[in-house]
Amino acid sequence: MIPTVIGSAIDEVLHASFTGINLFDFLPEEIAVRLDAYYSNITDTPCGGYVERTLASDSGLLKGYQTTLFPLVGAEGKVDRLIGIVSVMKTDPLMDHFGKPRDVQTVAITKEEYIDIGFGIPASV
Repeated sequence: MIPTVIGSAIDEVLHASFTGINLFDFLPEEIAVRLDAYYSNITDTPCGGYVERTLASDSGLLKGYQTTLFPLVGAEGKVDRLIGIVSVMKTDPLMDHFGKPRDVQTVAITKEEYIDIGFGIPASV
């Protein structure tokens, strides 16, 4: 999954930009498999989704990361984009840097939910 646009506020909190970077390159395999299924469920159903994860940087700094996603249908009538709202918990005081994308990993998924937007939620849930 390669985000085409990530808001500048997220970049400011993480002190790193993930726009144009394949997020799966920075995930342990078991988390990548789980998130791949999560994103597929959102686009295939279609439905919204909410996930909470813990991010860690090489410096040992941990941050809570919450994402709410909704599918968007393109000109061909198929879901071809996701729009999302992201909340990243800041540490206090906010460190000068969290790391570059290659230094940041998802270490845990603590919550995963689906939101019915009129087409139900995945049958596997």
